[in-house]
Amino acid sequence: MAEKWTKQQEQAISSYGHNILVSAGAGSGKTAVLSERVYKLVGERKIDVDHLLVLTFTNKAAAEMKLRIRDKITKDQEGLFQSEEEKRDQINKIDSSFIMTFDAYALFLVRKYHSLLNTDRDLNVIDANILSEKQEEVLDEIMREAYLEKDPLFLEMIGTYCVKDDRDIRSLIFKKIGRA
Repeated sequence: MAEKWTKQQEQAISSYGHNILVSAGAGSGKTAVLSERVYKLVGERKIDVDHLLVLTFTNKAAAEMKLRIRDKITKDQEGLFQSEEEKRDQINKIDSSFIMTFDAYALFLVRKYHSLLNTDRDLNVIDANILSEKQEEVLDEIMREAYLEKDPLFLEMIGTYCVKDDRDIRSLIFKKIGRA
């Protein structure tokens, strides 16, 4: 069953020779349009899927895009591929393609050109959950040392600002660093 495309969607799918930007609200068919565009570029124009740059805002959207493209090439309902080998070749390139989030692509570029940027090749982006856990570990260690050393200023602060335990101080510290 062929999908029904709006005039603008059809234009985004079949417009060649320049880059396009597909920008629309949630549920409007952006992923379907971009998946169809990639399918056509790979099948009709014979552009390897790993030579395209398709950027999204979320990992979920990038994963969905790869899944849909893989499905379209596998089914090849329009008969754009001449052989099973040609389809298999493109399908095998999907996971290493540049269908990813903006930030993943930026990280790729920073790593690739790390020497020009004078940065470490192993530079990474830290996940908010990992950062939060690390902050708690560091605070635990600092407070444990202060308790063990019986630091008088620390113990005075705990006695002054805490009623039952040191949770109030922890909350204030995390509030100060924007983790309330």
